[in-house]
Amino acid sequence: MSLLPPCIEDYVGRDNPVRAIEAYVDALDLNELGFRDVGSDGGAGQPPYDPADLLKLYFYGYLHQVRSSRRLEREVRCNTEVMWLLRGLTPGYRTIANFRKDNAAGLRAASREFAGPQPGPAGRWLCSPNAPPNPSAPFFIVLLRAYRRVSRYAAVL
Repeated sequence: MSLLPPCIEDYVGRDNPVRAIEAYVDALDLNELGFRDVGSDGGAGQPPYDPADLLKLYFYGYLHQVRSSRRLEREVRCNTEVMWLLRGLTPGYRTIANFRKDNAAGLRAASREFAGPQPGPAGRWLCSPNAPPNPSAPFFIVLLRAYRRVSRYAAVL
């Protein structure tokens, strides 16, 4: 007997940020960014996790301030948003930690646009969540700013 309905899609709204993570990672060329084991058969044993799935988990952790591999493993097992994002996959904490270690260069490259605002001269932020829209800003940064604004107002209500 399962407590979840047969379709987990019902628990993830169309405006949920995990859908933005999904779209962003699916648009990336992971081979070009330097991720290892993209499209390999993994040799003997179980096939490796697709780096795109682990990258989605990494970005989910970034957005929700979950940095620990063990805490991310817990999120995978109990959070319906993450279950939807990873399509039911359940990587362990060692797999998550090894992914970070083995793909450090790829993570840095993929995070450049995702992370958005970076400190500029004299420690000032080059852009803030309250900055006016910038037509040259990457799509995900615009989406993330809008999500942060909505979250801030929802917390007040």
